[in-house]
Amino acid sequence: MWEEIGVVPAALTTSIAGRPDVSGFKRCGGIDRWRTYAINVWSQSRTVDDFRRKERRIEFYPTSIAERTAYRYQPGSDHSGDRCCLLFPTSQGSCTIDVLRISPESLVSPTDRAIRVSRVLVRVLPE
Repeated sequence: MWEEIGVVPAALTTSIAGRPDVSGFKRCGGIDRWRTYAINVWSQSRTVDDFRRKERRIEFYPTSIAERTAYRYQPGSDHSGDRCCLLFPTSQGSCTIDVLRISPESLVSPTDRAIRVSRVLVRVLPE
């Protein structure tokens, strides 16, 4: 699946801020082979409501990806419009597909890239 979205599996990392384990969070991600986007998948104990409380001034847009409910939002820390997150509720909290544009030459919007990535990766996200 990672190859399908353009990330070489050998380049994947799971550390969070250099730490191998952070309570309540799991991460896997890497930079695509074109060096245009960083793509991360998070599994966390935090719920959609937790994210809404944390990002109070941020709009969450309900959407559906491969018949799964998701909430698209741009984190408050993203002042350039280069990031899009898709938040999927799960029975244990939530999962996030986080896409960050790292190449200003990329003509694909972060939202479009996040949706394409999510259509592939949603199959392995917990319910």
